[in-house]
Amino acid sequence: MAEIKGRIIILCGRLMSLYKNELKQADDYLYKRIGIHYKELEPNGWYGTKILCTFMDKYSEASITKEQALVTLGRMIFPLI
Repeated sequence: MAEIKGRIIILCGRLMSLYKNELKQADDYLYKRIGIHYKELEPNGWYGTKILCTFMDKYSEASITKEQALVTLGRMIFPLI
C-alpha cells in the first residue's frame, strides 16, 4: 500500500477548517482507520494514501471552487516535499 507523510493530511485538514461537516466526516474516517484524529498525526509519520484521498474528496466536495481546491492544495504541498 502506498503511503504519504502525515503533514500533508494535516495540511488538508487545516484547509478544510471552514467546512466543519466535511472535516468531521474525513476526521471520523481517519479515526475509524487508525484511532487518532488528524491533529494528532505525526507530521513525519507515514499513513495510507486512502486517508488523504478521503480528505481531498471531502475538501473538493465542500469547496465552492470544487476541484480547483485540489490545485490550491497541491501548490501548498509542493514546498513541503
